[in-house]
Amino acid sequence: MATALLVAAVANAQTTGKEVDRSSRSEAKALEQEGWAVMQGNPPLAQQLAESRRIGQEVAADDAQRYFTATSTGSAGNYTAAKQIADCRAREELAESIHNAITRKINDRAATSALDSKDIDAIKEYVSASRSLILSQLQDVSSVIEIYREKGKTCEVKVQLKVDAAQALKNAGRTLQNDLSNRSPSLAAGLVKLL
Repeated sequence: MATALLVAAVANAQTTGKEVDRSSRSEAKALEQEGWAVMQGNPPLAQQLAESRRIGQEVAADDAQRYFTATSTGSAGNYTAAKQIADCRAREELAESIHNAITRKINDRAATSALDSKDIDAIKEYVSASRSLILSQLQDVSSVIEIYREKGKTCEVKVQLKVDAAQALKNAGRTLQNDLSNRSPSLAAGLVKLL
């Protein structure tokens, strides 16, 4: 019985993989017809799209999302400048996702916390103003998709970046705690309890 379930699970995973590959190839052809291309040395477009889909479907052991992802486009007079714009926007979007996840976690745990309501409000206010701090300390970001196209004298670059969700939340929590401990050690201890 267990062997049959394992065989069925493997067969389902292979079918899903084939569907993703077929879908990725189809989407890659459509994007190529729109003028999108891959910079030399990067994986083929269909492979990047398949990786993007795989990442989107992957969940952690606790059924939470495995990765935060962000997709952005930048336009400029050359590839390097357009990529820098797209990367910057995508990193900002990643920081926003991390910030929102931390805010939700604090709001959920604040309802059952034994902390004083003034401390909770002060921590929430601090966290709500900490988006730029999270962005500045964002680590281990990697590229999933990087494509470009030229439109006249303008180069357009589209990127998708990813970061491991659990690690990003841990790093952001540590960063917020360290920064807050310089301002108010008691609030920093309260933040630890809410994270």
